[in-house]
Amino acid sequence: MWQIVGLSTFAGIGALLLMAVPLQTYISIISGKLRGKIAQLTDRRIQLMSEIIAGIQVIKMYAWEKSFNNVISFTRLSEIKLIKYSSYLRGIYLSLMVFTERTTLFIALITYVSMGNSMTAHTTFTLAGYFNILQMVGVIFFPQALIMCGEAIISIKRIQDFLLLDEILNSTSMDLLDVKTLKKQPVGSTEITTSVSVELNRVSASWITGRLPPTLCGVSLKINGGQLCSIIGPVGSGKSSLLNILLHELPLGAGIIKLLQYDKGKSSVVRNNGGFITDSLELKISYASQEPWLFSGTIRENILFGETYEIKRYQEITQVCSLLHDFKQLPKGDLTIVGDRGASLSGGQRARINLARAIYRQADLYLLDDPLSAVDTRVARHLFERCILNFLQGKTRILITHQVHFLKQADIIAVMEHGFIRNQGSFNSLKSSNEFNEILNQLNEDDTIEKKDNYIKSDVDDDTMDDEVKRIEDYEDKVFRRRSTMQVSRRISTRSYDSHLFMSNVRTMEQVEEVVDDEEIVTGKLSNQVFIRYFRKGGRIITLVLLAFNFVLSQVVISGSDYWLSYWTNSETARSCIHDTLHHCKLSEGESNSILNNTLLGSYSLLDEDGLLPTNYAIYIYTILIVGCIVLSISRGIFFMTVCSTAGKKLHDDMFFNVIHATMLFFNTNSYGRVLNRFSKDIGAMDEILPKTALEALQIILVMIGILVVIIIVNPWMSVPIIIIGVIFYIIQRYCQNTIQDMKRLESVAKSPVFSHVSTTLNGLSTIRSRGSNVQIMLCKQFDEYQNNHTSAWYLSLAIASAFGFIFDFIACIFTACVCFSFILMNRDNIFGGSVGLAISQSLILSGMLQYGIRLLTEVRSEMTAVERIVQYTDLPREPFGEPSSNLSEHWLSRGKIQMKSVFFSYKKGDPPVLKNLDFILEAGWKVGIVGRTGAGKSSIIAAIFRLADDGLQGEILIDDKDLMSIELEDLRKNISIIPQQPILFSESLRYNLDPFSKHSDDDLYNVLREVELYNISLDQRVSEGGTNFSVGQRQLICLARAILRNNRILILDEATANIDPGTDALIQRLIRSKFVNCTVITIAHRLNTIIDSDRVLVMENGSVVEFANPYELLVGNPDSYFSRMVAETGEAMTKQLLEDAKKYHNSRSISVHRT
Repeated sequence: MWQIVGLSTFAGIGALLLMAVPLQTYISIISGKLRGKIAQLTDRRIQLMSEIIAGIQVIKMYAWEKSFNNVISFTRLSEIKLIKYSSYLRGIYLSLMVFTERTTLFIALITYVSMGNSMTAHTTFTLAGYFNILQMVGVIFFPQALIMCGEAIISIKRIQDFLLLDEILNSTSMDLLDVKTLKKQPVGSTEITTSVSVELNRVSASWITGRLPPTLCGVSLKINGGQLCSIIGPVGSGKSSLLNILLHELPLGAGIIKLLQYDKGKSSVVRNNGGFITDSLELKISYASQEPWLFSGTIRENILFGETYEIKRYQEITQVCSLLHDFKQLPKGDLTIVGDRGASLSGGQRARINLARAIYRQADLYLLDDPLSAVDTRVARHLFERCILNFLQGKTRILITHQVHFLKQADIIAVMEHGFIRNQGSFNSLKSSNEFNEILNQLNEDDTIEKKDNYIKSDVDDDTMDDEVKRIEDYEDKVFRRRSTMQVSRRISTRSYDSHLFMSNVRTMEQVEEVVDDEEIVTGKLSNQVFIRYFRKGGRIITLVLLAFNFVLSQVVISGSDYWLSYWTNSETARSCIHDTLHHCKLSEGESNSILNNTLLGSYSLLDEDGLLPTNYAIYIYTILIVGCIVLSISRGIFFMTVCSTAGKKLHDDMFFNVIHATMLFFNTNSYGRVLNRFSKDIGAMDEILPKTALEALQIILVMIGILVVIIIVNPWMSVPIIIIGVIFYIIQRYCQNTIQDMKRLESVAKSPVFSHVSTTLNGLSTIRSRGSNVQIMLCKQFDEYQNNHTSAWYLSLAIASAFGFIFDFIACIFTACVCFSFILMNRDNIFGGSVGLAISQSLILSGMLQYGIRLLTEVRSEMTAVERIVQYTDLPREPFGEPSSNLSEHWLSRGKIQMKSVFFSYKKGDPPVLKNLDFILEAGWKVGIVGRTGAGKSSIIAAIFRLADDGLQGEILIDDKDLMSIELEDLRKNISIIPQQPILFSESLRYNLDPFSKHSDDDLYNVLREVELYNISLDQRVSEGGTNFSVGQRQLICLARAILRNNRILILDEATANIDPGTDALIQRLIRSKFVNCTVITIAHRLNTIIDSDRVLVMENGSVVEFANPYELLVGNPDSYFSRMVAETGEAMTKQLLEDAKKYHNSRSISVHRT
C-alpha cells in the first residue's frame, strides 16, 4: 500500500484505526456491562416463570393472572430496555461493516489526490482490495472477538461463582485412595445392610449464616441402632432441619454428629469429616421428603429409582405402602406414567409412592419426614404399623410425625420447639412430665390406643397378593423374552422424553400410558406467516414501509458510491491521457462519450473544456455519497433493532398471556421443561441472536444485489451467466435452508429434555443426594445423554451449514471467472480500467460474501424457528377469560350456596369421568367435610367448582342459584377462597404474596399475620424460591392469611392441614370457626377430628357420593356406614372422642335452631 500511495497510506490506516479501535473497544465494554445486567434480569424472569409454571393451578384458583402478568411485564420491560440498548450497539457495529472500508478508502484517495497525484484504476482498486482485507480483520473479526470475549467473561464469571459455591460432603464421602481400596458396587446393589446408631452432641446450624437465633440450637439426641425415633413439634420448630443436617443439606455450624454401624463385632477406623464421625465408608441413608418428589416416569420407575427390580420385594413394598389398590384403579397399573411432578396422581398417592421409594432401598438409616399426613386415617395406620413398625423392624428410623397417637410405639420421642429439643425419652418416661402432657393435650393425644388393631385389614388379602405376584412374574417373563429377540436402536427421542428419566430395566414403551403429549415438530419450509407475524408485531405498516425504504435507499447510496468511484477513476484516467504530453495519449470520441454515458452528468453544464467532470466536483459528490452511506447505514441499523425489540416484547407478552390463561389440560400434558424452554432458549434467540443475524443478513443480501446490478450495468452480457448461476444457486439454497431448518427444529426439541432433567433433578436434590454417589453418577450420565443428543443436533446444523458454504464459494468462484472472461471477449474500445476494476473487485467481494450471506440467511430462517415455536404458544386454547358475566352485580356471591345437579367431570374431554353423577346441595353457611380414600375424587370436586376443565364438565353447578358456566372466570375464582393442599409462595416480598393487587394497607396485613400467629415477620421480607425459607406449616398459615384478607363467602380447604402439626391445625380450625362463621366452608381432610363438627359430611368413593349427612347421624343412625367404619379405624379411644364431639356439635346446633 505504501508503494502505491505513499504517505496517503497513513491517512487511510489512521482513519481505520480511529473507527475500529476506540469505537469498537467502547462498544465491547458497554456490551459486556449490558450483558451482565441483562443476564440478571433474564435469570429473574426465568425464575419467576419457573415458579408460575409450577404453581399455575394455585394462580388460576386465586385469579392472580393479571397480577403475575404485571410482574412479568415489569421484569420484561426492564430486560427489553437493556436488550434494546445492546441491540443499538450491535446495529452500529454492523453498520461499521458497511461503511468503514469505503470511508477509509475515501480518506486515503482524497489525501492522495490532494497531494497532486493522479488516480488510476490500478491505484484505486488495489487500495480498495487492501482496505477490504483490513476491514475484515480490524472491523469485523477483531471487534467481534472483543464483544464475544466480553460476554464470555461475564458468562465465565457466573459459572465461576457457581462452581465456587460450597459443596455438600457426605459423611461417607471418600478420597481417591478410599475409592481404590473399595470394591465397586453397582447401582441397585442389594448388599445386606445393618443398623446405625445416631448421636448428636450440642449441634447448632443455620440455613442463613450468621442469622440469630439459629435454625438448630444445641441439639443433643442419641438413637441406638434399630430404634424408632419419633420427632414432634409445632410448625417451624426445626424438625425437617434436623433430618437435613443428617443429610448434609444443612451445614453443620457447631457440635458433633456420630453415625456408627450397629455391629460390635466389626472393627473399623473412625473417620472425622467436618464434625461428622462415622466408622463406615458405605453407610446408606434412605430419605422420604416431606413434599413428595416424583419425576415424569412410570410409578415403578419412581419407586425403584435405580435399584435392582426384585419382584417379591417390590410387591411386598407396594403392599405395605398401600399401593396395590391404586394400581388396580390406574389404567396401566404401576406402569402408568405419573406426569410431570406427579401431576396425574392425588396428594396421598404421591406421598405413598415417595415413601415406597425410600423403603425399597435397603439402607442403614431411614429418615421419614412426615409421610403419614397426606393420607387418610386408615391408610396412615396401615403405613405406620405394616411399613414403619414391621417391615423396617430392626432398622434405625427417624420419623417426623404429627399423628401423635402413634407415639406410644416409638422407642424414643423428641419434642422440638424453636430449634432445640424440649423433651426426649420413651413414651412411658415422658408421660409423667407435665410439659409433655401439655403438648399431648395441645396435640389432641389419644393415650389409650389399643394394640388389638395392630394389623388392620390391608388393601388386598394374601390370596390376591399371590395372584398379583404371579401376574407380574408372567408379565416380566414375557417382556424379557421379547427383549431377547429385539434390537433397540438408540435415537434422539422426540416422544415423551421426560418419561425416560431414570428408566429402569423392566419397562416397555408399548405398555406405558402416555400422559405427556409429544412435542410438536414442524418440518419443511418455514411458513412466511411466521415472518409476517414477527414484523407486524414490530410496528405498523407505515413503519415497516419506512424501514424497507431506508434499506433500499441506503443500498442505492452504497452501490452509488462504488459506481461513482469507478466513474471518477475513469474520468481521471481520461484526463491524464488528454494531458499526457510525453505519450500524446488522446481519447477517441467513442471513449469520451462512453465515460459521459456512464453517468447522469452528461446533460449538465458541470463538465470542463475536456468534456470531463472537474476533480473538485467529483470529490464533492463522492463526499456526499460517503456521508449518506454512513448516516443511512447507522439509521437503518438502529431502526431495524427498534422494530425487532418491539416485536420481541409483544410476542413474549402475547405468549405469556396465552400460557397463563391456557387450560389446565395444557399444563397436565406438557412438561415443565418444555414450557420453560419457550421462555428461556426461544425468547433468548428471538431477543439477541435473531435481530443481529437478520440485520447482517439483510445488509449482505442487499450488498450482493447491489454488486450484481453494478456488474450488469458495467457489462450487460453478464446478465446471462447471472441468470443461469442464479437458478442453480436458488435450487441449492432452498434445499439447504429446508435441511438446516429441520435440524434447527430438532435441536430446539432436543433442548427441552435437558431443561426437564435439570429442573426435575433440582427439585429432588435432597432425595437424590441421599441415595449416594452411584445414583448421582447415573443421573449425570443421563444428563450427558440428553446433552449429547442436543449437541449432536447442533453439530449437524453447523456441519451442514459448512458443507453448503463450500458449495456456495465454488459457485462464486465460477461467477468471478465468468466476469474476467467476459471482459476478455468483449470489444476493448469501450472498456475502461475503472469499469473492469469495479466489476472484478465487486465479484471478488461476492466470492467471500456469498456463502457467508447464505449462511446468515439460513441462520435467520433457523433462528426464526424460535419465533415459530413462540407463535405456536400464542395460539393455545385458552380458558374463557375476560368474557363478560351475564347480569351479575359486583357482590353477586352474597350467601355461598352450592348445588350440583347430575355432575360428571373429567380432566380431559372423552376420558372416563372422575366424578360421576354428583347431586347434592350445600346450603349457605354450612361447614361441609369431604372424606374418602385417596383418589376417591375429593380434589376433583374443587377442580369442577373452579372450572379447571370446562370441556370435561357435564351437568350443572350452581352458586347462589347462578350457573357457573355463565359466570366469568375471574369473577368466579376471585370470590372463592382456597387454602391448597400444597402451599405455594413466590419469590417476591411477603407483602406481594399476601396481597398481590395492593388492595390492603400494611396495618391490615400485619393484623392478619398476628391473627395467624406469625410474629416478627416483616412484610418486606423476601420469600426465597418455593418459599423454602418458611416451613410448610408457616406457608400454610400464610395461605390462611390470604383467605382471611379476601373475606369471601366460600372457603375451600384442600387437605390444607395435612403436613402441619395438630397444634397449628387447631389454630387454623379456630380461626376458620371465628373468621368464617357465616361462610360456606368445604374441608377436604384426612384428620376426622377437623371435620367432625361439620354440618354435613360428604363421603366419596370412586368418584361418587356414597354418603351425605350430618356426621352424628351417620355415626349413630348407621353404624355400618362408610363414615362409621372410617371413624372406627382411628382406634377405640379416638372413636369415642369423635362420637362425643359429633354429639356435642349436633346438640348445640339443634338448640340454636330451636331458639331461632
